[in-house]
Amino acid sequence: MTERIGPVLGIDFGLRRTGLAASDPEHILASGLPTFVQAPGRSLRRILVALHEQHGFSGVVLGVPRRDDGSVGGPAEEILALGRWIEKEMQLPVAYVDESLTTLEAGRRLADAPKRVRRDRTKRDEMAARILLQEFLDGGCRFEDYPRPVPPGEPAA
Repeated sequence: MTERIGPVLGIDFGLRRTGLAASDPEHILASGLPTFVQAPGRSLRRILVALHEQHGFSGVVLGVPRRDDGSVGGPAEEILALGRWIEKEMQLPVAYVDESLTTLEAGRRLADAPKRVRRDRTKRDEMAARILLQEFLDGGCRFEDYPRPVPPGEPAA
């Protein structure tokens, strides 16, 4: 594997809010970025391009919810379409990691925070992105270990 230089972007995709995180260039620590909140006239893809121009990402970690049987769940089609767009348009490798429990874990980690922080869903989504990115970094930052999952009804390659 070729060593990738530069920070990695973590994305915890949601239909209303998308948590974002970035690593340091040495791939040691994940830090939160402002959560993207869907609204008329706002584009997650434009935000991702702007963040890439600012940070120079070397790759993207994209959370994909998985069911108990290992199949993808939740808004899988939207997530996988975003991943394909990142690979094609931003020319970045994408690691597809299981994010099934990240929001629950984020809530647990924020349990001792002040009430206004605990209730702020954007903080929870940011924390979820940090968790999935940190797990990827701690696992050795190997994009090839996290291929694009096959959605239900699509034949395996």
